[in-house]
Parts: sequence; C-alpha cells; structure tokens
Amino acid sequence: MPEPERAEFLVPRESRSIANWMIVHTSTSWTSRHIIWQDGVRTTTAARALVDLASTRPNARALEDAIDEAIRSRRTAMPQIRRELERTRQRGRPGVALMSELLLDSGGESRLERRFLALVRHHKLPRPRCQVVHRSSGRFVARVDFAFDHVVVEVSGRLGHVSDRERQKDSRRRNALIQDGFEVIEFTTADVISDPDYVLRTLARSGIVAA
Repeated sequence: MPEPERAEFLVPRESRSIANWMIVHTSTSWTSRHIIWQDGVRTTTAARALVDLASTRPNARALEDAIDEAIRSRRTAMPQIRRELERTRQRGRPGVALMSELLLDSGGESRLERRFLALVRHHKLPRPRCQVVHRSSGRFVARVDFAFDHVVVEVSGRLGHVSDRERQKDSRRRNALIQDGFEVIEFTTADVISDPDYVLRTLARSGIVAA
C-alpha cells in the first residue's frame, strides 16, 4: 500500500478537544490488548489496525495488500487477525464480510502465494500450512512457502537467481529438505496464473488431491 500522506489517530469515543489538523477515528471498543509501543509511540496492534482499515470499506486490493504486508513483515499472524476479526464480527462492524472473504486465501506473503491458495481452495484440495520453518536436529534448514504432509511447495515470482552463490544456496536448501524426507515442488508465476491445470496435475501426482 502507498504510504499515507498524514498520520491517522484512533481515540476512545468519549475523547474531546481533538485538534482539527488530525485525521481522527473513534472507537467504543478500546482495551490494553489493542495497544503496543512502537519507537516510543503508542499504536494499535497490526491485527486491530487491519480490522479498523476494513471498517473504512477500502477496495479489496488495498486490504489484500495490507494483510499480506503485515504478515510478511512479521507484525502479526493469521491467528491474531482471525481472533480480532471474530471479536469485530460479534460487534457488527462494517467490513467484516470483505475481510472474512480475503482471509480465506491469506497466510502467504505475496499476491502469487495468495493466488496459489485460492487455486487450492477452489479445487477443494487440503489447505497447506503457510510460511513454515523447518528445522533438523534443532538447526534451521529453511523457511518454505507451503507445506503439505510430505510435500514442500515453493511459488517463485523471481526472474531467476543469477549468481553462483545464490544458486548454491537454493540447491543446498533443496537438498536438505529432500534428505529430511520432503518432496520439493516449485511453481513459477506463469504456472500458477497461466497454467493452473499443470499445478493441479503436479500436486495430484504427489498425492495432494481433493478430499
């Protein structure tokens, strides 16, 4: 999402004497659970901020990007977002339906990963775990895009690694996963967007089929 031109503030509904140069939002739901300190400034948690953003009725693309960026930057995770959304649902705030729909395919860190999750859901395949850290004997091996029971799936929007060092790193990472018993599959942007049948066939050959 583009950087906002001005800071926006969230205050309790009963607050008064608000300066007219501020963009201010008010809320009757206000607990310490929603507040964190960031660089000496009190701010809402990322999960709360996303729910508040949804209530302003942004377009779906803007809300998608905000969710994915919050997850990518480790400011929040899907369980926290879902919990906050459920609390919001109980209060009947606007934006709940849109956010609920977008969360169906959230959990990755990019638009390509979101497209892959949508493809999986549309064809009723089991949902993979997203952004999984794999360790072997307590040692970090890799952080993978998606993990099914025995299959690791990576979706790559890169034009390609060009340096020997980068190719070596990718190769060793893949080898370590294979040696630990995983099948490793990689799909490109063209696969996911332009040839979803290939993606589905490849997953099926690895035993990933509709329940």
